[in-house]
Amino acid sequence: RLQHPNFGQVAFVAVGATLVGSVQLLKEADSTFDKGECYGYFQYGGSTCVIITEPGAVSWDADLLDASARGLETYVRMGEQVGVSPAPA
Repeated sequence: RLQHPNFGQVAFVAVGATLVGSVQLLKEADSTFDKGECYGYFQYGGSTCVIITEPGAVSWDADLLDASARGLETYVRMGEQVGVSPAPA
């Protein structure tokens, strides 16, 4: 669980898939973070991350909402925008 000034509390789950040697997390629970800051990394193999936010904390991009409504998987690259905070910066 992390705290962000615009998004509030954010839960981050690193999911190591096939052949992942380990997951290295660089932040402690309840710490703060900034956009683009390294949180951790996977060592070898496939993986994914799950991020859970407070209700209303993110205005998701329209293409993601459309794909989700149709049950489609969406590939997202590191640093790619998936939504914005409705809170003033």
